[in-house]
Amino acid sequence: MQAASLSFKSRMESSTGDDFTQILKPEYLNQSTDQEITALPNEVKTKMIAHSLACTAIAFNPMGDLLATGGADKVVKLWQLKKQKVNDMATLKSKSNPVCAISFSLDNDFFVSCSTDHKATIYHLKGQIRAKNSFAAHSDLISSARFMFSQRQLVTASHDCYVKFWDVNSGDIVRSINSYSKCFDMHISRSETNIGSGHKDGSIKVWDSKSKDQILKLEDAHADPVACLRFTPEENFIVSTSRDDTIKVWDMRMRKLLHSFEHDYFKLGSHQNKLCVSPNGQYAVCGTKDGAIIFYDIKKGECADIIPDQHRSQVVAVEWHPKSDKFNQLVSADDLGGLLFWGV
Repeated sequence: MQAASLSFKSRMESSTGDDFTQILKPEYLNQSTDQEITALPNEVKTKMIAHSLACTAIAFNPMGDLLATGGADKVVKLWQLKKQKVNDMATLKSKSNPVCAISFSLDNDFFVSCSTDHKATIYHLKGQIRAKNSFAAHSDLISSARFMFSQRQLVTASHDCYVKFWDVNSGDIVRSINSYSKCFDMHISRSETNIGSGHKDGSIKVWDSKSKDQILKLEDAHADPVACLRFTPEENFIVSTSRDDTIKVWDMRMRKLLHSFEHDYFKLGSHQNKLCVSPNGQYAVCGTKDGAIIFYDIKKGECADIIPDQHRSQVVAVEWHPKSDKFNQLVSADDLGGLLFWGV
């Protein structure tokens, strides 16, 4: 593993521009990473069919009152979450292509949807939902798209090996980085200081968000393609999973592998399977090709719970509600279009 100097100092710099909020609202800036989780949300409370084909992407907005889902049926849906109820708020139909990635901006003003025709579309959320910018972002499938609030940019990663940075207001490209391996996932640290990418060759790379320089490479992080990686909220660890059917925890301060997990129940169905990390950084949750949900204790390096047979098919993605101190909930999606809401 290459030695590297990692900085986790926040870079919430001032910015200009009419369309993108200049200053982080305290409600988002002061979100605690110490939200206590006294019980795992391991009981299914609601089951529904969200899409007529596979559900391919899910994301909560920062407030946790909206959930976006994207599907192979070429539809993006927005669901309003209120008082334990799930209401269909809006349906946006793509012209011709399945959805492959979804994300909200930190200020809750925008969300992005990416489709298999390699395009990214940024939507306004305030008032009537409408498209702001749409652009051909890559020459191959977009695996991940995330807003970088402090720099008013959208970051996209693709199977074409590039990580690209886009101006949110204009839709113009700001920077393009060749990672030299198909990028199957990308995540931005909570402080937006670092960007992590997971690759087909099994490597994990970390980039400085300001200089765009590569500051760390885990050459053989996994024996097979990296399906997903996430920074923990306090940014001391990266949690990754792979087609080698392992969950691994990487200590970013010591620059070494901390834990590795394997289990007979844990088999990934594809390199598009996405895990999530609890808001307090204690747990990682991942679904399997057999429809099971696995809770993994990051700090202890051990399985916390396994829930089999709730999904009828392969789990595609899981997301933990961002306000776990108020709503200790989990959402999981499968490749039959099913959506499950979990609670305690």
